[in-house]
Amino acid sequence: MEVVQGRHNRGGNKAMNRTIISYPSSGRTWLRVVIGKLYSIQNGTSDKDLFRTPGYNFFHILPPEGLTGRNLFLLRDPKDVLKSSYYEYKYRLKRGADDIGTFSEFLRGPAGASQITRRYNNWHDVWKKDSISGVEFYEDIVADPIGEFSDLLDWFGQEYEPMELAEAVKFAEFENLRRLSKEQYFNSTYLNAEAPNDPRTYKFRVGKVGEGNAFIPEKDMEYVEKTFSKIK
Repeated sequence: MEVVQGRHNRGGNKAMNRTIISYPSSGRTWLRVVIGKLYSIQNGTSDKDLFRTPGYNFFHILPPEGLTGRNLFLLRDPKDVLKSSYYEYKYRLKRGADDIGTFSEFLRGPAGASQITRRYNNWHDVWKKDSISGVEFYEDIVADPIGEFSDLLDWFGQEYEPMELAEAVKFAEFENLRRLSKEQYFNSTYLNAEAPNDPRTYKFRVGKVGEGNAFIPEKDMEYVEKTFSKIK
């Protein structure tokens, strides 16, 4: 976890406002599941309602009132974000709507590569000016879930026991979430599969690092790389 301007103060004020900002399809749901499961373990609440996490705010855009407390920007390889976003739009948000078009059309459209670039650059300008902003990378969490979640929670001042975090991370393993989503386990249509027999409609589809490179057609790669080369 990278903390801007070196302000990594472990065990910070646990009552402070905690805000997590990410572009859609960057791993935010995974993070919310771990935090929600940890909350359910500590408070004896149902893990079917994992979005009940008092003290945490989650945004895909900067809040209009500005940033207060501690703020975390969750980032992911933009190529992977692009591929995952297409599936989210095509098979979950609009369930196969024709106006999404092909992937080649989508990546050049209003929710495609240019928007991801603009959003990342806007956030870059913000976190470089904010002395209490952190930057977390999805790829780092995948490589070391316990270590990265420990750093993240410590920085936010979240109290937990190591066994509690281990249980929460175990619960949030990809295959377990896919199984629970297919079984319609959660009290949330957002977490449950839209169509259990169609893996494309799952919230937890692939989640692998580098999936964008394998998915983006060769004929589109030059445009994608040129666009993303403008990210600061």
